[in-house]
Amino acid sequence: MFGLLAIFTVFLLWNTAKYFLQKNNFKSFDLDSLKTQSLIIQTIEFKKFIVHGTEQNDADSALSAYADELQVYHISGTAEVSFDGMEKLSINEEDSDYENKILRLKYEPSQASSKTPFSVNVRIEEKDVQKVAAFESEKIDFFGVKKDLIKPDMSQAEIVDAVKKELQAEFCAQILGGEQNSNLSELEIYQSFLARLTEIVRSTSDWQTVEVDF
Repeated sequence: MFGLLAIFTVFLLWNTAKYFLQKNNFKSFDLDSLKTQSLIIQTIEFKKFIVHGTEQNDADSALSAYADELQVYHISGTAEVSFDGMEKLSINEEDSDYENKILRLKYEPSQASSKTPFSVNVRIEEKDVQKVAAFESEKIDFFGVKKDLIKPDMSQAEIVDAVKKELQAEFCAQILGGEQNSNLSELEIYQSFLARLTEIVRSTSDWQTVEVDF
């Protein structure tokens, strides 16, 4: 009985010493170094045609030549998908596995926040907006003075602003599943986020696997 107890004690001490030796010699990850910035997960390049114009009213078809216009623009740009919740991540020291090099993180948002920490930022330059087609309205004649009923085309800056808002909503719906999602780990973008974070962690520490508890 005493021999078994001695063996168990030695085994326990050995494993405890082994654990602390591994932990002390382990090059860990400085999570605070990432908390001051958003983590860009992926960048999507896109090219898109945008149609802008007035809504045609069939009841006023007689005025359609004067009141209807259509412009077609070719837009190119990028959409950056980011994780904006770095400051809400913390290392789970108790559950992280030093022997198998598994870093486990906890995501703890404020209870009042239901907004997803993933976001999409659409970037378009004015030079990347090109008008490729235009159907202009006719000017109406007021006693010899020709007047355009339609206000002038939007400026490049106005076009960029309008397209950004439209594409922002489109990308959020496609990539993030809308503005809110109760289970972040079910999003496809979660796997991209995990892969990007793992890549960063591996490059600066001894950890090989990263898990995030949402």
